[in-house]
Amino acid sequence: MKYFTHLSNSNMPKNSLQKEMLAFLEDQSNRLIEDLEDFKIFLRNKTRKISEANRRCKPISASFYQSTKGTWGLSLSGTDWSVSFYIYKVKE
Repeated sequence: MKYFTHLSNSNMPKNSLQKEMLAFLEDQSNRLIEDLEDFKIFLRNKTRKISEANRRCKPISASFYQSTKGTWGLSLSGTDWSVSFYIYKVKE
């Protein structure tokens, strides 16, 4: 099964943690991925590492929700910063 990643929009980042996280999500956007679960683990781990590297900022954590059948959304908690990052199932 293949999936397509897409960063739809975000608010203006307010600190170094948010700027680094946005740059990471922009880099991961518009890609085809093979394994959804591995990619979700990768995003969670990278979010944790970015939070640890920016200790002066309020840490954030990543979680996922299924918005529609075959579409997943990324939710960042611990911040008032809004990001819309989606993972779409590709029809084969």
